[in-house]
Amino acid sequence: MEDRVYPSYNNGSEKAPYKGFSYSYPLQQPYSPQSPRRRRCGCYGCCCWCLIIIIILLCIGAAVFYFLVKPKVPTYSVQEATFTTFNLSSQNQLTSDMKFVIAASNPNKHIEFFFEDGSAKVSYEDVSIAQGSVLAFHQPHTSKTVLPAIQVQGPNIALHGSVASDLKKSLSKESDVLLKLKAKTNLRVKIGSLKSWKQKIKLSCYITISTPSKPSKVKIVSSTCKLKKP
Repeated sequence: MEDRVYPSYNNGSEKAPYKGFSYSYPLQQPYSPQSPRRRRCGCYGCCCWCLIIIIILLCIGAAVFYFLVKPKVPTYSVQEATFTTFNLSSQNQLTSDMKFVIAASNPNKHIEFFFEDGSAKVSYEDVSIAQGSVLAFHQPHTSKTVLPAIQVQGPNIALHGSVASDLKKSLSKESDVLLKLKAKTNLRVKIGSLKSWKQKIKLSCYITISTPSKPSKVKIVSSTCKLKKP
């Protein structure tokens, strides 16, 4: 049998394919959505500008309000003090019955003050010696009023140490005595037809009394009152 002869690519008209050649299709890049950073930054900047504008408007409104209303703090002073009893026993027990009348002045043209019932106490050298109550009162705008009398009592309050010795010395020499009157209550402020919410307030008065052991001769040497939040 004769051997078959296969045509050679080298001698023939057809060329052998180039070895090592491979055709690759372009790979399609996966879809990636656009990052929302720019959009977020835009919203953040818009919120910041809105907040700045609101703050500016509030400042302008507060300035206009202050210019129109011109709020002022009311003033208070102890006008009268009545001592029914103020006696320190040999056992250093103090019995007292005192009444204070406070004058109030409201210089505001558009602001009124409403005080509710509250509590009051009198101290000597930071030791409470008498307690009582405060009746509700109203301060109209641009007015001078007298508050309801504040009566405080202290039956047999024991004093110790330097507090007892200092008070005994002042009473024996009929010298002045410094007392502190503190009243706590709730306050509501009315501007025009608008009334604020309740807020706690404290009226502190430092009162220098002459000869408290002799009720008929009690006089107010000096008094200083301040209204502030507790």
